[in-house]
Parts: sequence; C-alpha cells; structure tokens
Amino acid sequence: MVSDLNFMSATKLIAVVILLVTISACHRAMVMTPIPPNPKQGDVIQVRVGATKKDELSQLNYSINEVNGSGVNVTYDVAYDSCKGRGIYNIDLQLDGEAIYGDGEIKTYSQQYDLTSGDNGREDNDLDFAVYVGGGNKKERSVQIDMANKFIDSYDAYANSQYYWSENRFYNTQSMTFANGADLVVSFGHGSKYSYGPRYGGDVYLPDTEYGNFAPCGSSGDAEYLVFMNCNTLSLEDESTPMTYWEYWFNYPDSQLDNRPFTGLHMVLGFRTNFAVNSVHWGYWRTINGKKFVKQFANKLDGGWGVVDAWLDAASDELKQRNGKNMATVFYPQVYENDTVFSEKDDYIHANSNYVLKIVSFLE
Repeated sequence: MVSDLNFMSATKLIAVVILLVTISACHRAMVMTPIPPNPKQGDVIQVRVGATKKDELSQLNYSINEVNGSGVNVTYDVAYDSCKGRGIYNIDLQLDGEAIYGDGEIKTYSQQYDLTSGDNGREDNDLDFAVYVGGGNKKERSVQIDMANKFIDSYDAYANSQYYWSENRFYNTQSMTFANGADLVVSFGHGSKYSYGPRYGGDVYLPDTEYGNFAPCGSSGDAEYLVFMNCNTLSLEDESTPMTYWEYWFNYPDSQLDNRPFTGLHMVLGFRTNFAVNSVHWGYWRTINGKKFVKQFANKLDGGWGVVDAWLDAASDELKQRNGKNMATVFYPQVYENDTVFSEKDDYIHANSNYVLKIVSFLE
C-alpha cells in the first residue's frame, strides 16, 4: 500500500514537472517590435529585437529587410532607415528572427509591414487651410485679394491658419511650415503647367517638393488638397517637355526615387487652360464671377459636397468656359474620388494598389 502511494506521488510529481516544463516552453517566444508601430516609407524605424525567457537563451538571429544580425541573451534596438534618399525604395518592412534556447528549442518570428500606406489624412488632428496671393500687376493682385478674402470669409470647415503674399520657400525649402503644413492650400497668382509664379522669388517648380504624409523622409507633411487659382497649372499638354502631366505630379517605377507632389497628397485642383475671371463693371475693376466662383466652391465644401464635384460645379456655374478658358481640372488617385473635406482616409504612395489608379476630370 505504501509503495502504491509512493508510486502515485512520484507519478504526480513527474506530471507536475512535465507541466512546468511545458508551461515554461509555452512562454518562450521570439519578439520583434517596430517603433513606430505602423511604420511608413521614409521613417527611421527602431526595431526592438528580443525574446522571452532570456536566461534560457543561447542565441538570437534577426533580419530587417537586407540587414542581418545576431547576439546572445540581450534585447537589441536596431535602427533601420527606410528613406528613399538612400537609393532604396522600400515598399515593405520584412522582419524575421529566431530565438535559440539552451535545450535546442527554436522559436521563430516573421512579420511584414506595408510601408506604402501612411497615417490617416488627419494626421495632426488640426484641420486648417492656407491662402497665398501673389503674381501680376497691381490690378491683378487686387483681383486675387478680392477672391482670397471671399474664400476666407465663406469657408468654415477648416480654420484659416495662414494668409500671406506667396513666396518660393512656401512650396519648397520651408514647405513643411507652409504649403505642406496645412490640410487645404489655396494659391492665387500666375501659373503654368511647369511652374507657379508667386509674388516673390520667381517661379516655383512644383515637382521639387513632395506633399503629404510621406514627405520629407523622417517627417510627415499635412497637405491633402492643393488648389491653384491660376492659368494652366494642370495643363494636359506635353509639348516641348520630357514629362507628361502624370509624370510631373505622380511617381512611377522609373521616378520612384525622385520628388513628386503626390506622396500622400489626395488631390490637386486647378485649370488645364487659362483662368479668366476679370470683368469690367461701371468703369471699375471687378471680380464678380471670380468671387462668386470661390464663394460657391467654399460653400459646397462646407456642405459636404465631394471635393471634385464642388470644384467642377462651381466653375461650371460661375465661370465662362469659352475661347479655351476656365476648364477646371482635378488630378487624384482614384481612392479619393468621393472625398469630402471631412473624409478620413489613409495616405498612399507609389507601389500601393490605391495609388496607381488615377483619373483626370475636367469640363468639356
């Protein structure tokens, strides 16, 4: 009887030991954690590499895209620079690793993160708009100021954070503070397909700066909508230029390392022809149709209209489309086709399936 009890006790003890070993093994795991938790192209990503039950570890091996490493009994913080300025256009972050324990057990880890989908378009939770005025003679600037003031007075969906004479630096070297620092940017001045002429500093070559959540590397812009109240900024003509209008605005495989405006940008609105709003009334220089146009555009945006429809409809109602003038145009990735200024959608770059489908809408 005693021997039976001892046998039963021994059996229970063995079972408990097996259970404890099993529990211990179950808590073994390889761990690789990226910071930020949802990385995007351009980020300097910190990857924390480690494992549970570190006192039982024999070795850690890991790879972060093309970077490999190993160590023993420690937790590593490995920095990985995904900026395309390195000459590598990372569209994903592939994390792989294995934790080798002293008893020979191996725990593996594998996870892929898409770097082509960025933060929601409300990344800073601060909905604001900027207005820049510049270009032309005194009368032309007066017309622009009239329209700018009408838009500011009429648009209520966002707060007006900037109202300046336009300068070159707003669109390039200091864009993060200016044109890439507001959700909606409305520019008045002289323009063409390949430049936008501000009051100071001459022409701005728009592809020199990326706009939106993915630009520049290591930071995040805020621009969702760029609006150009000027001539031919969205021209569809390709004569005497090495780039088509799509190549001017969007990245392609052969230009993925270059700067282009659509790096998280949702839409650019403008005209594929001359923009003519000046009219003479009772001997004074007026902008009757111009002010009505921007007011209707602002009111439709406030009313929840789609941004595309608000732009095209306001132009159709208030501007005269004749003699090749005032053909309103919108460029955008198709995922934003039904955007309103209240929409909350993720931002995308080249190589994301939501980026490659694009549409040109314009008045006939």
